[in-house]
Formats: sequence, structure tokens, C-alpha cells
Amino acid sequence: MAETKPEEPEVMIEDEFEVEKILNERTYRGKTQYLIRWRGYEAEDDTWEPVENLDCPGIIKTWEDDKKTEEEMKTSARKKKEAESLNEDGTVKEESKYSRKRTGGTLLETIDLTTKKGFSRGLVPERIIGAATVMDRSTDDIAKSAARGEELVFLIKWENSEKADLVSSKEAKAKCPHLVFQFYEERIVWENQKNRLTPDDDQEAGTSY
Repeated sequence: MAETKPEEPEVMIEDEFEVEKILNERTYRGKTQYLIRWRGYEAEDDTWEPVENLDCPGIIKTWEDDKKTEEEMKTSARKKKEAESLNEDGTVKEESKYSRKRTGGTLLETIDLTTKKGFSRGLVPERIIGAATVMDRSTDDIAKSAARGEELVFLIKWENSEKADLVSSKEAKAKCPHLVFQFYEERIVWENQKNRLTPDDDQEAGTSY
């Protein structure tokens, strides 16, 4: 009778996971966790792992160094921006002489009418494409600002130029009155049809023009 060999026990081989890269970082219950992309696996298999579950000190160091460099660059950029916003005497520069205001459905961002505009650059106005009012910001006193009133400005398109400039209505009326008239003429709207007289109404009323 042949002897039977005893069956060898099955050996369970665990899957080995290798860190490909760190994608993100968070603090969970007071502990740092990294979002891990595993080598050979897809994004749907990414997992958050605490430091003690990882055996990749080099990858972690690279991540921390890159994060530190990014933070330093942001800090440097912020300080540079703050420095540019200061005058030589250390006071904060005023962003603009005028604040934005919504008028007639048009919203214009903060503007400064002291900037050199088209007329002062020798450009020829082509047409007026918009209008708005701006409020003087030279004082924080609302009462004084209201008393000073608002100024009407026109957005003027220049010949042979893609750029349009905001020009005060006073200057526009003086230098291109025909365009100002044309702008208003194109935007005349009858508020009520009853304001219009038909030929019959004209005859009955005996109105003459």
C-alpha cells in the first residue's frame, strides 16, 4: 500500500502596496493623514493613510518640502503686494478717486478719472458706447460726498483703437458734442404709447409742430 504524503498548508500571500505619490494632506482626529496614490492602482483606489501606516520617508519628505516652498512663495507674494500698495512714507495708497456705482443697468468697476485718457493722448473719438455716474471718494463723510454730488461719465470708443476710455461728460460735451447728442438721440424711448399723437388725434386737437 502506497504511503500518502501529508498535505502542505496553504500559504496566504498578502498583496504588497507601494506608494506612488502623495496627493493631499489633512488633519483627522488630531493626526496627520496623507491621500495616497498607490502604484499600479487607479484614482478610485486612493486612500487616506496616517504616517504610521506608511513606509516611504523619502516621499513624505519631498511632499513636506514642496509644501513649505509653496507657503514661502505665497508669503513672499503677499508681502510684495502689500509693499507695492504703500507710498514712500509708509501710508496706504488710495486705490481710486472714485467708487463704482450701478446706473441704468451698467456696473463700472472702480475708476480713476485722473488717468491719462484718449483726448490727452491725441486720439479721435469714434462713438459713445455707454454712460454711468461715479461718486467722489476723496472723503469718507457721506454727507459731504452727497453734497458734492455725482459726476456723469461717458465710455468713449476711439478711432483705430480697440480700447475705450471713461471721459467726463463736461469734456465730452466740449470736444465731441455731436457724439453726445447722437448717444442721447439713439436712446430716446417713449415711456407710454399714449404720449404719441396719431394723425386723427392731431387733426382733432388742431396741434401744429
